[in-house]
Formats: sequence, structure tokens, C-alpha cells
Amino acid sequence: MYSCFFDNYDSSKKYSHSQIQEIIESRRNVLCFYAKEIGKKRCALGLNFDEYDQSDGAVPLHILLDDDVRALSLTQGKKILKTFKKSQVGKDVIVIYAAQNCKGWFKMRFELGPN
Repeated sequence: MYSCFFDNYDSSKKYSHSQIQEIIESRRNVLCFYAKEIGKKRCALGLNFDEYDQSDGAVPLHILLDDDVRALSLTQGKKILKTFKKSQVGKDVIVIYAAQNCKGWFKMRFELGPN
């Protein structure tokens, strides 16, 4: 497990899906770096804002591979697996997230440079 730092997240606030996605996308370059460094053709990134560390602003980051996403699709539906199979590091990446009042996933454009 890794950590990703979010200085724009406040654990006392309840965010909507679009707000959480915006917060996640603000760290796109760092998240894409992790995806690239894993050295696989594809991966998904799991962020658990429910375990946000207030003292240093860190959110646990999990790297999910084929078997992990296949298992997750049993509860999240086949669409996530289908989208995952079409994804490729260097083009896009699947981000799965959990926060206080929302959980979900989305496909994020791959980009290593500044946003």
C-alpha cells in the first residue's frame, strides 16, 4: 500500500461524487506516476478517503491488478471490469474511491505533467 497526499481534502466535509473526483484529479500527475511505476499494462488505483490521515494529509492508495478488479466487479458490476480491460497505462487509468458519503469509480485521463 502507498499513500497519496491531498492538501485540498477536508475530512470534516461531506463531498459529492463530482467534488471527490475533482479532488482526485487535482493529483492526477502523482497518481499516474504510481500507475506507470507499477510496470503493468493496466492497473486501477484505489483511494480510501475514509482512512485519511489528518496529521499528514495522506490517503491510502492501493494498486489493483486484473484479479483485484475482477473480484471487485462482483459487487460493482461488469461495467467496471469491461472499462478496466479497455484501459491502458499511458492512456487512461481507472480510479476507485471511497469517502464518507460516496463510493464509486471513474476513468481518468493519463497525464504525468502538471494539470
